[in-house]
Amino acid sequence: TDLLIPKCSNHPWSHKMAAFNSMVNRLTKIPMNKSDFENEKKIIINLAIRNGYSPKTIEKKIQRYTNKTKQSLDNHDKQEKEKEYICLPFSTTLNKATRKTFGNSTFKVSYRTRNNCFDLISKKLHQNTKQNDSYNNSGVYKINCSDCQNYYIGQTSRNFKLRFKEHIQALKSNNTTSMKSNFA
Repeated sequence: TDLLIPKCSNHPWSHKMAAFNSMVNRLTKIPMNKSDFENEKKIIINLAIRNGYSPKTIEKKIQRYTNKTKQSLDNHDKQEKEKEYICLPFSTTLNKATRKTFGNSTFKVSYRTRNNCFDLISKKLHQNTKQNDSYNNSGVYKINCSDCQNYYIGQTSRNFKLRFKEHIQALKSNNTTSMKSNFA
């Protein structure tokens, strides 16, 4: 399965690059001979192409990781000043402004998406508690006739209260276009 987060998806760039960062990190850190290195590199680049990324992006990433590895071996004693992380919700419209604001600061911005299981479940629970009254929902409904054994089954995308009011209005105004008016 060569499926990674496609370039065209609405995710933070850091999330899109996470798999490539991992693969390139492994490529540069694990000792291997030149031919194995080149084969692994081709696989990573092909994955990038199949998911809409430019091979140059991966080449730069490999170069950067290779340079980092060399620098870390040369300058093992030098420690980079640690940055504090700030986690913000990802928004395509605010992304550039956020990068400009925190670009040269001592803070490192990480993004989180809102489409996770917790958010989906909590949103659904909130909707359920908000709409405890089942007549506020939409869907399929059944109305029994008060005079005979007949019934009417209807479907609505609006809430049931509104639709029932329309049926009652149809009965009062003798409007036969409402199916319920034929049964009451």
